[in-house]
Amino acid sequence: MHKFNDQVTDAEHDFIISKFNDLCEIVALEDYDQPAREELQGLFLHYTSEHFSREEAVMRAAGYPYQAQHATAHANMQDEFGRVLNAMPVGSPNLQADLVLLRQMFLHHILTYDEAYGEWLADGLRGP
Repeated sequence: MHKFNDQVTDAEHDFIISKFNDLCEIVALEDYDQPAREELQGLFLHYTSEHFSREEAVMRAAGYPYQAQHATAHANMQDEFGRVLNAMPVGSPNLQADLVLLRQMFLHHILTYDEAYGEWLADGLRGP
C-alpha cells in the first residue's frame, strides 16, 4: 500500500496503523481495560520511536537530501502522539476522536513525506 520503497518500513507502516486501530477499538468500549490501554499505548509509543529512527537511518544511508526535514516531522509527530496519549484521563470522551486525528496525521505523513522519499529513491534507481 505504501511506497517508501523499503519492504521493512512499508510493513512497519501497516503494523503501526493496525495498532492505531487497536487503540481506537479499546477506547471505544464503554468500560475498557485501562491496563490493556496503557500497555498498548506504551508499546505504540516505543514502536513508533524505533520505526522513525530506522526510517531516518534508511534515508541517511541513501543520501536523501530532505532527511533533516523528515526527521523534524517525525519528532513533531512523536511529541504529539505522546502529548495526546499521556494526557487523556480514563473515560475521556475526546480520546477516541484524538486517536482518529493522530491516525490521520500518521497517514498524511506516509502519503506526503514518505511517498516523496519513495519517489526520490525510485527516480534514482531508474537513473537519468
